[in-house]
Amino acid sequence: MLGTAKSIEVGTSMITVRWRLKEFLEREAITQYQLMKLAQGRVSKNTIGSAVRNELNGVQFSTLAAIVEVLESHLGRQISISELIEVTRDILEE
Repeated sequence: MLGTAKSIEVGTSMITVRWRLKEFLEREAITQYQLMKLAQGRVSKNTIGSAVRNELNGVQFSTLAAIVEVLESHLGRQISISELIEVTRDILEE
């Protein structure tokens, strides 16, 4: 797993959240630079870079919505949040 996924223990599970933006961009043949240009004035270059490296500690809904909107506009199709963010659950052993 690349970057620093964020994990939290919830009851008997460990929930991990990580960005999948790097994989998404690679799959869609979009460079990080292209995304930065598309999102210029809406999402900072640093935020996009951190998301690509999976180094964000959190994200505001407005930032996530802006990323989704510029990607949808560029690709001409709707995308799902699950294409950009992955949530996994592991059962903790007692």
